[in-house]
Amino acid sequence: ARFYQLAADQGDVPSTRKLGDFFFKGWIGGVKDYERAMKHYSAWPDDPESLHSLAYMHENGFGTDQNATKAMELYERARILGRKTTSRKNPAESLPSPEGAMASEIAMMTLTLKETMSSISKGVLSIFGGGGTKADEKDREL
Repeated sequence: ARFYQLAADQGDVPSTRKLGDFFFKGWIGGVKDYERAMKHYSAWPDDPESLHSLAYMHENGFGTDQNATKAMELYERARILGRKTTSRKNPAESLPSPEGAMASEIAMMTLTLKETMSSISKGVLSIFGGGGTKADEKDREL
């Protein structure tokens, strides 16, 4: 991890992202540190793979509140950036990331499906008297 940190300190995007992965998985110090992972992933807002990792954290509530809307925004940005080149000083940072774009597209479809299924299940539960809000319960009492 030390060499990744040295490279990240010099502005190396893949090394910064890899440190985020290490903290996310608990490979440094044996403890998962989502806050530090998020810090490393956030360091390069134009890196599709870092954005994808941030979106995953928001989607699942790792180190932050679970937020499907924010996750979808980040996945979409990762998808767009993954399909085109960016202008950076280092040519290696300017390469498109088609595999990252595809992963983000799949994640967006999966998240959309999960949110749709969740909405449907909440609706079904309220129809059959389960789930719902306090207002729904008051309506059923009347």
